Amino acid sequence: MRLDAYFAPRGQTHPSLSAMITGKYPITTGLRENGCDLLPHNRTLMQRLAGAGWHTGVFVANFAVDDESDAWVWRGADVKDDGYHGHFRQEAGPREGRFQHEWDDRVEAEALDFLKAQDGSKPFATWVHFYDVHRPYNPPPGFDLYGQSEGLPEPLRAPGLDGGPAVDEFVDAITLGDRPVPDAELRRISGLYDGAITSTDARVGRLLDVLQQKGMAQNTVVVITADHGDEMFEHNRYFYHGNSIYDGTLRIPCIVRAPGLPAGRHSAGLSQNVDLLPTLLELLGLPAATDVEGVSLAPLLRGTTDTSPRTFAYIEWQDIIYCVTDGHWKYVQNPQHAWLLKEPWTPRPGEKATTGFKIDCFEGYDLAQDPHEQKNILAGLPAAGLIKLEGLPPELRPLREALDRWLAEPLHERTMSWPGYTEQQADKLRQLGYTGGKGEGQQRGVLLREPCAGG
Repeated sequence: MRLDAYFAPRGQTHPSLSAMITGKYPITTGLRENGCDLLPHNRTLMQRLAGAGWHTGVFVANFAVDDESDAWVWRGADVKDDGYHGHFRQEAGPREGRFQHEWDDRVEAEALDFLKAQDGSKPFATWVHFYDVHRPYNPPPGFDLYGQSEGLPEPLRAPGLDGGPAVDEFVDAITLGDRPVPDAELRRISGLYDGAITSTDARVGRLLDVLQQKGMAQNTVVVITADHGDEMFEHNRYFYHGNSIYDGTLRIPCIVRAPGLPAGRHSAGLSQNVDLLPTLLELLGLPAATDVEGVSLAPLLRGTTDTSPRTFAYIEWQDIIYCVTDGHWKYVQNPQHAWLLKEPWTPRPGEKATTGFKIDCFEGYDLAQDPHEQKNILAGLPAAGLIKLEGLPPELRPLREALDRWLAEPLHERTMSWPGYTEQQADKLRQLGYTGGKGEGQQRGVLLREPCAGG
């Protein structure tokens, strides 16, 4: 069963993963940016399963088992491992494109061992998180398969394991420049990304093969999903994800295979990754969670209804920008008129940002006619009118009303749960490209433009 309108609440790794494993939005947990902490009262899926007697394993390529600030990812895990194997300092940073596939190799090997060790004496659950579908776009050997053509610039021809920095530099130059970009270059960049997807697909296949070989495939629930996607030049000439609030980054895959589900079906019903935890609990026959914001999609997956229980999906960028969609229309509210400063717009130390990923104060899109969000139907309208509900077109008013209700819920609008960073933690985030840099905006990573009327 494939969910075709499945959204992350943020196009950023830590906030999205925390939403997936807790069933709560980042606005509720406070984990609204990479490097924030998941406070202890937020129970994860693995904690719930372990408490019900399940044997649990968590294998995540881009978190460190020996780093206390990453410990929230492994809550509830009986067996855990990461991709670094103690080599983060040697392997992360400018040369990490050479090692990302090795991080995935390591977690794959650990996950395969975990699956092979299951003997059916108790139920088990495992979460395996791969990373190599990530900047830089240099797929591992044997998977550079797409987008080749004559006359490509040198960095795009055959980057290999050591060509990641050159690809990153080339792609960032496109974003920060204004030269016309030939279709062949865009196809090749997408092809490099697709090569990493194909490599990860093969890894997933090997995990599924073990379930088949052990005779466990028919009674195991399998979910294939992601924490975010990437933009491919759709907005602000941008690639990657950290700055985006658009669907190329937020609309993510979700494929579910489970006993009793009809095969080969797909649903256009709206859904969000906070719905995964309550859905899995119902599919597994476990007690429902009463302290989550997600809704169970089990009836939709089973085909007993074609109507999703979710009417709106909510998106947040820290505590600065909010969006809401019903799958047809989308509304973006940026009352502080923030332009976003994650790479490649991050200013160097001592410099002041003068531009960034540009987002208007208010944006609206007809996704049915404009799925790539190229025509802002609110463009040119005065912000003084758009700040009021009655100033919006009738199609967007229900979304604005839903967003206002959502923001007013008592659970929401909590402060971000920033930990007290050590320099080592801050350096780790910088090495992974996870901070907006110091200086203007600091960890928030924004450039505030002229204020919106009433913002």
